[in-house]
Amino acid sequence: MQFLLNFGLTPEAAILTTSGVARVEDFQEMSEALVDHQRFQAGMPILVDHTRLDASVLTATDIRAIGEFVATIGGRLGPSSIAVVVPDKLTFGFVRMGEMRANQPQLNVSIFYSLPEAVHWLQQQTQPPAATAGNARQARL
Repeated sequence: MQFLLNFGLTPEAAILTTSGVARVEDFQEMSEALVDHQRFQAGMPILVDHTRLDASVLTATDIRAIGEFVATIGGRLGPSSIAVVVPDKLTFGFVRMGEMRANQPQLNVSIFYSLPEAVHWLQQQTQPPAATAGNARQARL
């Protein structure tokens, strides 16, 4: 798996873009690169674009390992809103399973099939509470 880490959007967010065949080690490397980056701050919004990722090779054991690794860096992520864009139902399920295994209630994770919807949601999460009241959206299958 290859990944690219950028910072952008308004307000600033960490943007992770993945491609290729998914591997546990690469998820760990990507996560460490994020939290170790000098521009990353705990609680910063995060956009993860998995639309070009092939997760079909992952097993339940792999997903468990990814979730457990996220649990080890949860404190360094802080109360981040994380928008994850996936290409298919399988990857959607894997992300949800990993999120459950990580058990990090401070993280606000939503999963999308559309990059524009994910960006919109992420930007709504970073607005003052009055601006987002009544605009809560849940990921849809």
